[in-house]
Amino acid sequence: MALRRQIRHAGRYGAAPSHARTKGAIAQIGMPNAMRKIQKQACSIFVSAAFLGMLILTGCAARVRVYDPEYHDYHYWNHTEVTYYQQWEHDTHRQHEAFNHRSQAEQNQYWQWRHQHHDGH
Repeated sequence: MALRRQIRHAGRYGAAPSHARTKGAIAQIGMPNAMRKIQKQACSIFVSAAFLGMLILTGCAARVRVYDPEYHDYHYWNHTEVTYYQQWEHDTHRQHEAFNHRSQAEQNQYWQWRHQHHDGH
């Protein structure tokens, strides 16, 4: 009976919206503050875990495409391309440097070498 009085009182003075008189709202209003906090935290943790799980399952792999102006084609910069790039640096006795930090001339030299040592590109 006390719970019904709380709901009527809340509805009468505008503290709760009119749709708060549904069964789910009654359970929510009667719930202690500590319980509501725990429920909100649990929901947040669940949503975060689901999002992180999706990231892990996709391998956090963004599909980056790099344009080769010499051959007018695109290459996916993935693990295979990184392996070829490191091999090119080794074969041409270059210090390691990120591909996008190399000059356009060096990038063109890499693409020429890459097309001579290709795996279907």
